[in-house]
Amino acid sequence: METQVKEHHFAKAARLKREAAEKLASGETPIVEEVTKEEVVATETLKTPEHTVLLSDVKKLIAEALANQQPQTPQPVQQVFTSKKDYDIDDDIPEIANGELKPREYRLVGGKRPITHSIRRAHSAQMAMQYFNKRTGKTHTMRWSPNQTSFFIEKQSTNPADILDEEIVFSFGTLNVPENNPNLQKFLHIHPLKGILFEEYNANEESKKAVTSKKVKAKAYALVESVGKTVNRAICSLISPAYIEAWQYDQIEEAIYNYVETNPQEYIAHCEDPNVKAKGIAKSALANGDIVFKSYKFYNKDGSLIMETDRNKNELDEIVSYFNTNEGRQLYEYLSNLR
Repeated sequence: METQVKEHHFAKAARLKREAAEKLASGETPIVEEVTKEEVVATETLKTPEHTVLLSDVKKLIAEALANQQPQTPQPVQQVFTSKKDYDIDDDIPEIANGELKPREYRLVGGKRPITHSIRRAHSAQMAMQYFNKRTGKTHTMRWSPNQTSFFIEKQSTNPADILDEEIVFSFGTLNVPENNPNLQKFLHIHPLKGILFEEYNANEESKKAVTSKKVKAKAYALVESVGKTVNRAICSLISPAYIEAWQYDQIEEAIYNYVETNPQEYIAHCEDPNVKAKGIAKSALANGDIVFKSYKFYNKDGSLIMETDRNKNELDEIVSYFNTNEGRQLYEYLSNLR
């Protein structure tokens, strides 16, 4: 059976001093091991001072070493926000006042989907990046830094070491910004390239637009069948450069449907125009030579003057207004009977 040898208090004191010195050299903080009262008394009565290491001496060495250590420069830390109380970046920007705190999605315009695409994030001499506040009349230079409470340079730290540089990257044409990063959302909202290079995508709003578009087109298709052949012929004469009076109605209907496919709202506007038939009659009369328009004047085919138009107004609108007069009504009925 092994006998445990008790460490002599002189040996223990020497060991403590050696271990403390090694830890200080490696940058660690030494752990001070307490000594007994007996050990303290023994060391105090020791006649050889160089062998004496008191606990108070060890603590003094540690304190001096810590005081001489160079302070480390703290690294900038990105802020994470969990509520509106955690940030203050409104900066009197009218466009983002009372903005809703929610996740937002941004997409490159035109359906572009590169693997990655970084957008400009700071003002420079080569490329300006500024925001003009319409309410205050002031212009602010911009720089995105995730650890700053403002994206206006004049409100950021003047120490370059405090500015955390971070790219704003779209992946496959999309950038998702969570609700706990409202500063980036607001920066993107007033970014000078918003609406040019990228835009905020709202799935619900896009669905509304799609449904509205489909409803408009459905209304236009229904009108093709309900307004009748006379109105459609008049509209066709106004919208189709290829239209001639000899067209059969199937040709007119084909041209109308093709137009509705890409211009449903315009077709609806034509249908709702109370003067569309009169415009169609005037357009046909001009095409057939029954009336002539030259130098802002309408003439009968025999050369007699009908009316002079206002140079700042559409000639068809002018002749239709003439049709609504007592004198013009007779001409309108004559031209209608020619069709």
